Amino acid sequence: MQAVAFLANGGTEVLEMLEVPEPVPGRGQVAVQVAFAGVNFAEIQHRRGEFGAPDGPGGADVPGLELWRLRGDGRRRHSFRPLAANRRRRS
Repeated sequence: MQAVAFLANGGTEVLEMLEVPEPVPGRGQVAVQVAFAGVNFAEIQHRRGEFGAPDGPGGADVPGLELWRLRGDGRRRHSFRPLAANRRRRS
């Protein structure tokens, strides 16, 4: 599949359209077909290098953690929380 990604830190000039492997969900995970993805400011900071070098699959990071998709009927929205948000805090 194609994705906008970055292999090195920098400005918008480091963004490239890359061919990346299609993700395969593991146990307890789901795959979603993304209709639209948003880039939040933390992802921009990561691209700039404020959180270290790209460390995604194959050395590329794909921004766009905020996503939206349509169900097969085209009317309903799905939403879910990332795994980290579902963990309970321990005292």
